[in-house]
Amino acid sequence: MKRIDPHPDDLRAVLAVVETGAFGRAALTLGLSQPALSRRVMRAEAALGGALLERGGHGAVPTSLGRDSLPALQRALRAFDDAVDAAREPRGGRRPQLSIACIQTAAFALMPGPLARLSRAIPEIRVRLLDLSAREGLRALLRGECDLAVNILPTHEPDLQEEPLLDDPFRLVVPTGHRFAEQGQARWAELRGERLIVAARGAVNHGLVRGAIEEAHRGEPGQPRWWLEVSHLSTAIEFAGAGLGIAAVPELALTGAWPNVTAVPLREPEVVRHVGLAWRRTSPLPPAARRLAELLRDEARRRHDSLRTGQCHVV
Repeated sequence: MKRIDPHPDDLRAVLAVVETGAFGRAALTLGLSQPALSRRVMRAEAALGGALLERGGHGAVPTSLGRDSLPALQRALRAFDDAVDAAREPRGGRRPQLSIACIQTAAFALMPGPLARLSRAIPEIRVRLLDLSAREGLRALLRGECDLAVNILPTHEPDLQEEPLLDDPFRLVVPTGHRFAEQGQARWAELRGERLIVAARGAVNHGLVRGAIEEAHRGEPGQPRWWLEVSHLSTAIEFAGAGLGIAAVPELALTGAWPNVTAVPLREPEVVRHVGLAWRRTSPLPPAARRLAELLRDEARRRHDSLRTGQCHVV
């Protein structure tokens, strides 16, 4: 039997359905009619020897073959795209490339300065930044989809090398004029009866907040009301400013201007997450990744020094 090799466009169709969760949305994303998209998916399935997607009442989901194949398909497409880009480059050498997975709070709090300095040091660099959750970032790193990750440590992954960058304490975000804003600080035990906005279940930040609340209210009635879960910390801060509740968030999330909220230290216990670098033990860091790591260490030291000298205020 003649072997059928999948076409990159057919694989992109499969990935678009997985990312959007529906054939209709994937077709819109790719600028195709739905029948044309379905034909591409069918060709990919024929080439790979089985169904990759399953239609259900709530959209489309990968089959077991699809789930097992997705990481390899993503790597293959990225390698194909990189090869095409390299072929289109002027003769005389390929542009250096760097792929980073970064937790979203660090992406806007730590990355701009180091990336700007990296661009000045290596003007021809091409960077791909994946701003992902902590768990998604680790998966991307382990699958070989990036060279370096900025993540929450420890990762508990034996295949990864880790290096701490900074400690990121949690602060309590409240609407301007709230009683804790007047106090200038809060204890976890004082949150009893408050309406709490939290990160979604399964997120590392959710576990840290939940553990602190359980420790502070052990055996006592009237814990904070756990009423609103959100996927992004920025949403929690915005909702606190709109008067929907209060939120315990890491300090990095408070970078920038946030109207209508005040952030105060949160004590007893003091909850701190550790942010650092991670990379695969079996894959030496490319020169551009090593340079960025140096720049991130410098940025973390600058941030630490500014906090220690009082030049950076929480609120």
